[in-house]
Amino acid sequence: INAITRGDLASLKWIEGPLTFYKPEDYPNTELCTVYYAPLNFRDIMLATGKLPPDALPGDLAGQDCILGLEFTGRDTTGRRVMGMVAARGLASTVLADPGFLWEVPEKWTLEEASTIPVVYATSYYALVVRGKMKRGESLLVHAGTGGVGQAAIAIALHMGCEVFTTVGSKEKREFLKKTFPQLKDRNIANSRDTSFEQHVLRETGGRGVDVVLNSLAHEMLQASVRCLAKDGRFLEIGKLDLSNN
Repeated sequence: INAITRGDLASLKWIEGPLTFYKPEDYPNTELCTVYYAPLNFRDIMLATGKLPPDALPGDLAGQDCILGLEFTGRDTTGRRVMGMVAARGLASTVLADPGFLWEVPEKWTLEEASTIPVVYATSYYALVVRGKMKRGESLLVHAGTGGVGQAAIAIALHMGCEVFTTVGSKEKREFLKKTFPQLKDRNIANSRDTSFEQHVLRETGGRGVDVVLNSLAHEMLQASVRCLAKDGRFLEIGKLDLSNN
């Protein structure tokens, strides 16, 4: 699926891709997979609506016909149920996947459920553990706690024995988080609609701030997030808007 006219969702069309003429010898070290579910990620929305230019993508993706779709679930050529990540072209009927980014779906998960896992958990783990070097006993601020990345980051941090602060935009989302993660209390949850989360975090940490910030906010709220950092803290940016615009 591709947006024929950038920014016009009515122009989304199915187009014929190169895998119509697939030959295994032409694509070494890849797995051909039939797609059952392909979720829409925030990057897909930003690209399809024209809010994020294609040249913000890495490598030569901007020059490709189809750039939508980051993850999928389905079956490989042996019939195995798999979930995986691709650089692009995930919104398709078939994809070529790198075996290093392909995982077997646990028996208790449906393919629909599993399709929401790869990108958010890979993003969170890479940011917090690989790049952020987060350790047991440290503290984390993650925005949009009820979003996919937010929930994944909270789950990883709590599993590691870290203290979590997060932000939400409504009472319903606050209650959802407290039900989903009983370790979170009202003191751990602040407002994402303005910069008041800065005062909240500093107050609850005795003015120290947090060791790690996983940020996806822009403009003045990005600056407020930076001010939430403790001395020698790590700021992990996963947003694209400010990076693309400036």
